[in-house]
Order: sequence, then structure tokens, then C-alpha cells
Amino acid sequence: MVISTGQKQDIPTWALIRCPNKRFRPHHADTLHFDLWINAQNILKDSGSYSYAESEPLRQYCMSSSAHNTVSFDSHDQMPVISRFLFGQWIQTRIVQDFSVSASGVIAWCGAYQDYQGCYHQRKIIFDGSTWRIIDYLKQFHEKAILRWHLMNDHWQLNNKCLTGTSVTIQISSDTDTIVTLTEGEESLYYMKKNTIPVLEICANDSPAKILTEIFIS
Repeated sequence: MVISTGQKQDIPTWALIRCPNKRFRPHHADTLHFDLWINAQNILKDSGSYSYAESEPLRQYCMSSSAHNTVSFDSHDQMPVISRFLFGQWIQTRIVQDFSVSASGVIAWCGAYQDYQGCYHQRKIIFDGSTWRIIDYLKQFHEKAILRWHLMNDHWQLNNKCLTGTSVTIQISSDTDTIVTLTEGEESLYYMKKNTIPVLEICANDSPAKILTEIFIS
């Protein structure tokens, strides 16, 4: 689903949220993935597909939850892999709040799912004209939940839980202890081609947990 901010914004920005249903076979474990574009730049992105060759480890990575801007619970994917092109236990996204625009122009949407091991993820997205806010509510996991933001290449600087780039600042806050790190991942924009990208990881060890990501547009 595309979240359009309309034509009246001073800074062109739009987002895409993945909210699959059981009618179509999923190719990636990417439920509630959030893609963000600002000024035609893909600030938050996914990792592509790389290859359909079964022996390619990067192909398996690109299909996984870890390669998307969503949450991984207890080191398992959102769905179990049955074969090279098939997941089991397909996820049904539940719409908690339909896309809406308030009288003051604030955009909001909220969706949720529960995976095959009982882990629950609810994501709310809010845009007020200058700031994107993503609120992730996580529960019923046992060891840890890791939220990942795959970033475009930039001169990112992480100071505590605040990440600063050329055009945006990303602030992380939560209602429980989290560990925030800037690490690396891989992406594949073209078939059989790969390159390294920065990844912001937020790890929560206690369930339930609520994580707020605020993206301030410079």
C-alpha cells in the first residue's frame, strides 16, 4: 500500500507499507515492511532479490525478514520456508486503523499480524507534514525482537539513539531497554549484483515492547 502525502507538501515524500493477505503467495517475509522516499531518494529501502539460484545464500537473506524494514522475532522468519519459492503459514495482515487524514492534515495508518509462533507485531504510521513517526508494538516473543531500518548510503552518524544523515535525522525511543547499533547489510538492485548498505538495528529483549522511530526531514 502506498501512503501518499499529496501535492501540497513543501518536501516531496511518500511511503510504501507491505500488508499482504492470504490470497497471494508471498515471495518475501516482509509483512509491515516500510519503504520511505524523500526528494526522490529511497531513504529506507529493502534489499532486493539478488538471484533465484537455490545455492545463493544472499537470495535466502533477501527473502528473509532480516532484509526488510520490519521486525524479526527470536531469530526466526515471519513464515517458515517450505521450498525455494514457497513459504508456509501465510500471514494475514489485520488493518487496525484504515488510512486517514485529519482536518489538520495528519496522515495515519495502523496494521498488525501474529506469526506462526505467536509473536505479535502492530505498526502505526503517522506523518504530520514534516516528521514521519513509526510506532511498533511488539509482544509474545521469548528472547528478543530486532527492528531493522535499511538505509541508503550516506554519511550517517549515530549518537546514542539518534542517527543523523544529510537530509534526515532518525530518533529512536522505547518504553523498555533497547540496544541501538549501526551495522551493515547487503542489497541487490540488479540481478546477481550486490553491494553493502548501512542498517540501523534496535534490539529489545523484554516483551512487550513499544519502539518509536521518528524521522525528521531536514
